[in-house]
Amino acid sequence: MSQPGLQQTFVHISLTNYASDEQVEGKAFLYDHLSTAKERECARQEPGQQAFFATENFSQQHRNFLFSNFMTPTHAHFLRWDRAGVVVSQASNYKKVPGFICEFLWHFSHMSHEQRGGDMSLVVATKDDERIFKQASEAHIRTQLGAQF
Repeated sequence: MSQPGLQQTFVHISLTNYASDEQVEGKAFLYDHLSTAKERECARQEPGQQAFFATENFSQQHRNFLFSNFMTPTHAHFLRWDRAGVVVSQASNYKKVPGFICEFLWHFSHMSHEQRGGDMSLVVATKDDERIFKQASEAHIRTQLGAQF
């Protein structure tokens, strides 16, 4: 992740195919079908890695929500993150139905900043706002430093 402050979305690609709804039906745990301990450990770490990417994005941008995409060798999920958590779509096999990822990206590219999750309640401070802030800051500094200021 090079510049989370500039990202509008992110794609996380996993070499381990652990997130297919088809593969985990009837399994007690999400990772039961993985054959090696290394595959299971990598799969356990990936949701945390995605959460880190989303958290970094939220910490560096004013936004209400964020979309991302999670891909394994055969399946993809779309995720919608907000500050309370994440909603994950059902897995879709992009090898059987290849067009849905392109369709999502096409629609995403035509969304407004607000539709992509940007916080539109922010406005540029006016000169009057700047003056009030400066006066309040100086008054607070005077109370902290007393006569030294």
